[in-house]
Amino acid sequence: MPTKTNRAMNISVFQTASSALKTLTPLSRILREGMGDGRRISLFMSVSNMFLQIVKTNPRASCRNNLSILLLLFLCISTHPTSAQWTTQNPKPSGYDLTGVSFIDTVTGWAVGKHGTILHTTNGGVEWVVQKTTTTADLYGVSFVNGSFGWAVGGSGAILSTSNGGRAWYSQVSNITSYLNAVQFLDSLNGWAVGVSGKVLKTTNGGISWQSITNHNVTLELTALSFTQPNYGFIVGRGGTIKKTTD
Repeated sequence: MPTKTNRAMNISVFQTASSALKTLTPLSRILREGMGDGRRISLFMSVSNMFLQIVKTNPRASCRNNLSILLLLFLCISTHPTSAQWTTQNPKPSGYDLTGVSFIDTVTGWAVGKHGTILHTTNGGVEWVVQKTTTTADLYGVSFVNGSFGWAVGGSGAILSTSNGGRAWYSQVSNITSYLNAVQFLDSLNGWAVGVSGKVLKTTNGGISWQSITNHNVTLELTALSFTQPNYGFIVGRGGTIKKTTD
C-alpha cells in the first residue's frame, strides 16, 4: 500500500509535468511556425499528455512506477527520427498547374505550366515573377543552359525559346501538332524534345530548325529524357519504355 510520502511524490511529479507542459506549449508553436520543425516538441506534448493521463487514472501507483513510465516514454522521443523538411515557396504568382522546372544554380530558375505560364526566380524561390509569352498552350517542360538561353515545350507542338533569360520568349517551328512533354539542352545549340506517340525532336542550331527522329521504334508516349553528351542519352515513357542512344 502506497505511503503518504509516495502519494505526495506522485502529486509532485504530476504538478512538475503539468508545469512543463504549460511551458512547452508556446515553445512548440514557435518551433513549428518559426523554424518549421517542431516534430520532437509536438511528440513531447503528446507523450506528456499520455503521462498525465496515466497519473490521473492510477493515483495509487508508486512514484517509482510512474517515473519509470515517464522515462520509457521520453526514450521513445530521443530515438524518434525527424524527416527532411520542404518549404512552401511564396508568394505563388499563378494559380495554374505547374509541370516543369529548371534551375541553373541555387538561386536562378524557371517553372512552366498550364495556359502558357512561365515563372522566374532569382533568389532561390523566395519570390517568383510571371514572364510574358505569346502562347496559351499548356507547357510541360523547360530547360535552361545558363542565365540567358532557355527553351520550353508543351501542347500542340509548342516550342518557345529565349536568349535573354526570359525577358522575351519567341516561338520556334516544331512541324508537329502533338504534345511535347519534356525538353533538354546541353548547350545553346544541341537539344532534344520528346512527347506523345513516340515523338523525338532534335536540334543542333538552338532550335532554328528541329529534326524528327524516328529510328527508335517507339509509338507510346514519351515523358522524359536525359542526355549527358550529344551522342549519349536516354528516353523513357509509357509502358515501361526505356531507350538508349549512342549516336
